[in-house]
Amino acid sequence: MRSNKPAKGFSLIELMIALAIMFVVAGIAIPLYQGYLLEGYYGVMRTNMHDLRVLIEDYRLDNGDYGTGGSQFTGLTQINGQYGWNPSGNIGGYNYTVAVQAGTVSYDVWATHVSGTWVRCDDRISNCCEGSSGSPTSRCP
Repeated sequence: MRSNKPAKGFSLIELMIALAIMFVVAGIAIPLYQGYLLEGYYGVMRTNMHDLRVLIEDYRLDNGDYGTGGSQFTGLTQINGQYGWNPSGNIGGYNYTVAVQAGTVSYDVWATHVSGTWVRCDDRISNCCEGSSGSPTSRCP
């Protein structure tokens, strides 16, 4: 026995079209969001490195050099012990390194994030480069 009432609900085609639209929107939004995250990591590292630069230069003014020539200070404990720098906020996942170049009046600083992104600044933070693959231990071009 047939009823004259109209069918309620969505057809299979209507559901598939709605899902296709959602997948297209997600395909556009997810890469954009990942790009925003990457720029955020770069921004945090650059800001902290420029804050660190002030304390390194202050150390040089007080002591005549940047520290023991050829030394490398890795991690917040060593950098804080040498230059008195400890960034504020939640810095979990970030690692900073200061490398004093022996026989010169210069230093290099690089930072890495657990996601694999890095920022490196050479020659007293005058030449900086960044990346999301590879290693920050080689000098910037």
